[in-house]
Amino acid sequence: MESWYARLQKIYMILLKPAAKAVENISERGRERMICALFAVVFLITFLYSGETLLWWGVPHINLKTNIVLTVALILTSVLSVKGELRPVVWRKAISVPLFLCGLGLVITGLIHPIGDGYLSFGFMLLFVYPLLYFVWTNRRDYSTLFMIISESFLGVSLLYFVYSTVMMLIRGSLKHGRRFSGMMRNSNIYSMIGMVMFAISLYLLYEYFFGRKRRRTTNKVIFCILAAVIGVTIMILGKSRACILASGINLLVTLFFVARYARRSRRINSERPSTDVIKNRKKVLVMVIAVALIVSLVAVSLHQTEGGERRRRVTWYSRFVPDDEDLNGYTTGRVDIWKSYGRYLNLTGNNFDETDWADLTNNKVGHAHNNFFEYGYRCGVPVALLFIILELMAGLISLRYLFYNERYRSDLLFVIIFMVIYALESMVDVATIPMERYAPLFFYFIVCPMLDRYV
Repeated sequence: MESWYARLQKIYMILLKPAAKAVENISERGRERMICALFAVVFLITFLYSGETLLWWGVPHINLKTNIVLTVALILTSVLSVKGELRPVVWRKAISVPLFLCGLGLVITGLIHPIGDGYLSFGFMLLFVYPLLYFVWTNRRDYSTLFMIISESFLGVSLLYFVYSTVMMLIRGSLKHGRRFSGMMRNSNIYSMIGMVMFAISLYLLYEYFFGRKRRRTTNKVIFCILAAVIGVTIMILGKSRACILASGINLLVTLFFVARYARRSRRINSERPSTDVIKNRKKVLVMVIAVALIVSLVAVSLHQTEGGERRRRVTWYSRFVPDDEDLNGYTTGRVDIWKSYGRYLNLTGNNFDETDWADLTNNKVGHAHNNFFEYGYRCGVPVALLFIILELMAGLISLRYLFYNERYRSDLLFVIIFMVIYALESMVDVATIPMERYAPLFFYFIVCPMLDRYV
C-alpha cells in the first residue's frame, strides 16, 4: 500500500504542478471563496437528493451522477488548495491501509457482479480521488482552514433550506411517521440529520472563533452560529430522530470537555470575552432571538394542524426514547427484522444487487439495511464489510486519542471527534455508505484527512 500511495503521489505532483500555476494569481481568500462555492453546490445537491422535491427524481444512476459531481468538486478543491511546494507524504498505516483495501474491495466485487448504483464509482473515488484531496491537505497541514470552509458552506445552504422547508410546510403541510416533521425530506430521520449537522458545526465554529488558532471571530459570525445551533436543535426536536439527538448530546459534552481542558491548560479563556461582543451588539442579538422565537412558534403551531381536522397521537422527542410495550424490533422501528433478513444473504462475495428480491428481503418497505456491515456485506461480501468496519474502528480509536491525549485541544481535532461520533451512530442504525447519499459519510471522508497525518 505504501508503494501504491508513493506512486500515486508522484502522479499527483506531476498533474498538480501546471494546474496550480494556472490559479496561482488568485488570492488565497479568493480561492477559499471558490472552494466554499464548490462545497455549497455539493451540499445543495445532497439536499435535493434527500428531498421530496428532487430535481433528479426518476433519473437512472443517480448515485453515479452525484459521485461524479463530488469527484469534480474534490479535484477542483485540491487544485485550488495547493499552497507551496508539494512533497511526498507517508501516511498513518492504521488508516491508509484499510482505506485502500476498502476501495479495492468495492472495485473488485463491482467488476465481478453488480453491487448497486454508485458503489463501484465510490470504490474508484477511494482509490484515486479522495487521496488527491488528502495529499494536498496533509502537505498544508492546515486542517482548520479546510473544516471552516466546509462548515460555513454547509451552514449557509442548510439555513436557506430551513427557511424554504418551513415556508413550504406552512403552505402545504408535511407530517410523517405520526407527529414527526420531515420538512421537504423523504423521511423525518433525514430531516433530523440536517439539524444534527447544523448543531455540530455550530459547536465547532464557536470553539474555533474563541479558542482556535484562526480566531476569525466577528459578532455577526457568532450570532450566525448561535442562530444555526438553535435552528439545528429545533429541527431535531421536530424530526425526533433518536440517533441524531443522542449524537448531539454526546457532541455537546465533548465540546464542553474541550473548553474545560483548554481553560485548564491555558489558565484563561480568550481575553476578548464573548459576552462583551454580544453586549455591544444587543440590538442584533435581540433581532436574532425574536427571529428564532418566531420560526419555532410557526413550526410548533403547524404541528397542531391535522389532516382532516383530526388530531393524531402526540409523540414527543423524549417519548421516543422510552419503550412503549413493544419488543426490540418495534423499538428500533423494524430494523432488527431487516438486519435478520439481510443476515440470511451474507456470504464471501456478495450478491447480484440487480437481482435483489425486495419482497423477500425487506417486504418492499426499504431499500437499505440501515447498517453499514449488513449493507456492504450483502452487496460486496463479508470480507469487504469487515474492511469498512476496521476503517471505522481505527478512525474511532484515533478520535479517542484526540479526545484524551490531545495537549493543545485544537479546534480541527474537535471537528474530527464530533463527526466521528455522528458517523459511528448513523452507520449502525441508518444509511451511511455512499457520501452523497447522507451527511454522515460525506463528512466522515473529510475527517479522514488529518487522521492520515502521523504527526497529528
